[in-house]
Amino acid sequence: MDERLYIPFWKGEQVFEESVVLVKGDGLPEGRLLFPPKEILSVVGYDGSVSYPAEEYGFSGNRIFAREGSSLPYMTEEMTRGKGEAEKLGLSSMDGIVFTETTGIVKFQIKVTYIGDKRAAPWTVLPVYKGDRLRNFRRRLGAGKGVRVLLYGDSIAAGCHASSVLGYPPYLPVWGRSFCDIISERYGVEAELVNLSVGGFTSRQGAESFDGKLLSVGKGTADLAIFAFGMNDGSWKIPREEYRRNMESLVGRMRLHSPDCDIAIVSTILANPLCTQDKALTRSYRLDDEALADRTERCAEVDMTTVSEGLYARKKGLDLLANDINHPTDFFVRIYTMYLCETLLGGN
Repeated sequence: MDERLYIPFWKGEQVFEESVVLVKGDGLPEGRLLFPPKEILSVVGYDGSVSYPAEEYGFSGNRIFAREGSSLPYMTEEMTRGKGEAEKLGLSSMDGIVFTETTGIVKFQIKVTYIGDKRAAPWTVLPVYKGDRLRNFRRRLGAGKGVRVLLYGDSIAAGCHASSVLGYPPYLPVWGRSFCDIISERYGVEAELVNLSVGGFTSRQGAESFDGKLLSVGKGTADLAIFAFGMNDGSWKIPREEYRRNMESLVGRMRLHSPDCDIAIVSTILANPLCTQDKALTRSYRLDDEALADRTERCAEVDMTTVSEGLYARKKGLDLLANDINHPTDFFVRIYTMYLCETLLGGN
């Protein structure tokens, strides 16, 4: 594990391998970074096999652009709609924007490592430490004992479009796996991950299938259970009251199977701002996640909803989503890990 990749991007001076898709409109192909660079240290292709020399790109403010004659990959505005050359490359269109289930978008992403001017554009969506709510889990880690982490959610939790799942370099692990790897390295214990997540599941399907899923792995005991639903609920416009009942059911069922298990609820990111998901409804689920965690003993909420809003305010969905709709690219997968660690384990 390259530990630099999991240093929270708002800490220190450097930002490591931030993903960007350059888009060509009337001028040179360009994209946006989270912070205005003071210095760009490297620009590489998504799979890391190509490194681009400094004379091929420039930057101004938080913009990075390809110079005339540069070999950096880019999309045209027509391609970002899934039209023209995008169709020839096997990409399609959904909600009027480019879409793919394959590597067709990430091959256009570059990864930028740079010294960022974080004072000029401070990041304010900071995680709040809640690890003190997970006293059984933290006590076990403090005693040097191994832990079992159960993860149950939708395609985002399953890791769809993480490069390891795509089978494409650099083969970055899904965020549940990297979270457990960091636990193992930080505490010197074995952190077993049991990932029961299913792509396409709503919270209703999750609640209805939960007991059977636990039986499928032989036993329901865990030291930490992480529930991560909401994306598909928002897309299917599941009423807020139903979402709340489903999440309450999941938490209650977990405690029946494993009374000593601590629980984390990861509030969903929002889909690409350009697609038609009901963002207001999806955003409301987070309030119920937070309220459920607050009134439940040994339970903590990890707010990825507000994080996604902050990221979309600075970058395109195309920079952050490997299918351009709702599946995080490797950079966003790493951000999930950063926020889980900072919220549940504390900064280190």
